[in-house]
Amino acid sequence: MADIRYPYTEEELYNNYEFKVVKRALMKQYPWIKDVTVDPEQLTKYNLIFLNFDIDPAILAEEMGWELNSWVKEAYEVGEMYHGLYLSLFFRGLGFDDTKFIINDMEKTFRDINRSPALPEDLKIKGERRFTVGDFIMNRGGKPWF
Repeated sequence: MADIRYPYTEEELYNNYEFKVVKRALMKQYPWIKDVTVDPEQLTKYNLIFLNFDIDPAILAEEMGWELNSWVKEAYEVGEMYHGLYLSLFFRGLGFDDTKFIINDMEKTFRDINRSPALPEDLKIKGERRFTVGDFIMNRGGKPWF
């Protein structure tokens, strides 16, 4: 467990201007991202702030010419929730390295926004806390896929 010098509640984070800018930028850049959330328990465990992404993998598959794994497609169609640590888990024949460029680009967006002189210091995430990519969630709220 990290020593959290600048703690945030879930509500405080969602009301933070830098978070709002990051969320808006990602959802505009990636139409397959439907929401950006955090796990409140992780906010108190780590200095990194893991952002979780509610996604529509069918939109990403169409955009990239990828094929959904058969079990993902089936779960997607019936509204079952799937929680994947890696984006590549949703797609047939892809490994972590095949989707790493998306993660790298997302993290570059986090850094660019955080370093932007247009964003006043008092509206940024406090201290050394930074955003990083967390999990990808399909059909949040649906019956969990097993």
